[in-house]
Amino acid sequence: MYLISACLCGVNCKYSGKNNLNKDCVKLLEQGEAILICPEQLGGLTTPRKPAEIIGGTARSIVEDGIGKVVTSEGEDVTESFIKGAEETIKIAKTSGTIAAILKEGSPSCGCNYIYDGSFCGSKIAGEGITAYILKRSGVDILSDKEYSEKIEESNKLIYLSDYDFKRKDVDENFGNEESAIVYSIIKDDEEIITDLPENVEKNMKRLIITMAKEMFGLETLEDIESATGFTKKEILEVLEESKDE
Repeated sequence: MYLISACLCGVNCKYSGKNNLNKDCVKLLEQGEAILICPEQLGGLTTPRKPAEIIGGTARSIVEDGIGKVVTSEGEDVTESFIKGAEETIKIAKTSGTIAAILKEGSPSCGCNYIYDGSFCGSKIAGEGITAYILKRSGVDILSDKEYSEKIEESNKLIYLSDYDFKRKDVDENFGNEESAIVYSIIKDDEEIITDLPENVEKNMKRLIITMAKEMFGLETLEDIESATGFTKKEILEVLEESKDE
């Protein structure tokens, strides 16, 4: 279960009254694996509202030492609202037992790796938002929306090798073969070539992909490995048995 910045799932709670839709986060919500939070709204701020940035300090110095503040583009001090929103978010995390959060990068609440520098000119600096800091201090793993999407993209590359994109094909339909076989679409320099792999290469490729699925991505069940790699359970078992014999 993840805490997710609500704007990432299409909720119009961004300062502008809009959202920052992220399809990977929406998928988590659809799967029942997300609890949506908007620290600014939880802290009592309205939507839409004036944009806010951290000035005169960092999230850590604001929370721990009272040095620095969060102000709007009109100079209004909204620090207390941001701290309150973070504290309410922590309550939700503790009540739900959630130990990970996906947050909107750059936000004075949710930024994980960078925030805006307080000039309201769009300049970014390394740092984190108030909620991100307090979540991390409380032991909740945080990652930005961009980092999460990159993680998903990497997990979808289990069957990519070298400079090529290997895609599993159903040759029964495409070539009218009576028996199912494995062919690959090799894409390089925007040109697609349908080819059979030599038997020894195909066997080693299967072993590599299945090993990656198990050891790099932590997949254990046949169903999970089948879903991630596209290989049948029979193929997976054959590779695993051969590996045991070696």
